Amino acid sequence: MAADDRKGGMGRVHAPQAQALRVAELEPGMRPDGVVVVKKKVRREQPNGNRYLLLQLGDRSGQINAILWHGADIVDAEIDAGDLAHVRGEVQLYQNVRQIKVQRIDRADPSGYDLSEFLPSSAHDLDVLYERLLDIVDSVESPHLKRLYGEILRDPEVRPRYQCAPAGKGWHHAYVGGLLEHVVSSLDLAEVLIRNYPTIDRDLVIGGLVLHDIGKIEELVFKSYIEYSTPGRLLGHLVQGCLLVSRFIDRIEGFPEDLRVRLLHTIVGHHGSPERGSPKPPMTLEAVAVHLLDHLDSQTQAIEQVVSRANSDDPWTENVKLLNRQFYRGEQDASPR
Repeated sequence: MAADDRKGGMGRVHAPQAQALRVAELEPGMRPDGVVVVKKKVRREQPNGNRYLLLQLGDRSGQINAILWHGADIVDAEIDAGDLAHVRGEVQLYQNVRQIKVQRIDRADPSGYDLSEFLPSSAHDLDVLYERLLDIVDSVESPHLKRLYGEILRDPEVRPRYQCAPAGKGWHHAYVGGLLEHVVSSLDLAEVLIRNYPTIDRDLVIGGLVLHDIGKIEELVFKSYIEYSTPGRLLGHLVQGCLLVSRFIDRIEGFPEDLRVRLLHTIVGHHGSPERGSPKPPMTLEAVAVHLLDHLDSQTQAIEQVVSRANSDDPWTENVKLLNRQFYRGEQDASPR
């Protein structure tokens, strides 16, 4: 690309004409031409001193890495993480991971686009799913816990945020409604565990699952993509969740202190260990159950998404850096046994 072409075409505001890309459908060899969210932008330097940009681009269908070799200084000055951008380029495989070799990128005017195109969303009816959640908490027998769960979930400020919140930024259930979907799925799994281990306190397990990630309604925010809030970065959802639940407990006269501590412990311990972000490991039967159920549902869903995004011609998925491995999908034309 000539230098004058880079000046005219890189980083300027693009008129709202291009359609949103379907990032999940991009395959090596394709030449995408559409609008995406710039989720990340990192400037790097080649040995010869020339700068280039590493980008992470996405829409509601998924995300993809990208690299821009030419015009990096212009784009770096004009386009920031969180912006919409019109991208043209070619999809390649790099270390078995899809990436776009960007030929041209312009900042897009967000007023010309429906931002829901760029936020992934649950496939479930969230109103129906939330009513199901309310039915589950209404089955709790402990009067203190039943009142607490009901008041939290029916609170007019909590409900809309809980119903729409993602469960994560980029790993599991990272989409609008992901938290609600994750919690209801975990509660379904819990009924099997409770049936097999009747000494578990069902009321505490239900509350632990309903509330373990409630801090994410304050930790995560929506822009044209999912991002951490400043309080979320400084405190984290475990602390934020405990503070929120404690505020509601304080409104209930006579709430047993032991019950408060045991419930908050399920929130504190649900990551499983200090190395994974829990200040204390789970040390009650119910906290162990909540941790394991949360881990089972979150990891299974995340890996299911990885497998579903894999190249249709490749029996192996791309490398998952978080887990340092690929996943085998199997030969797709093989007859099921």
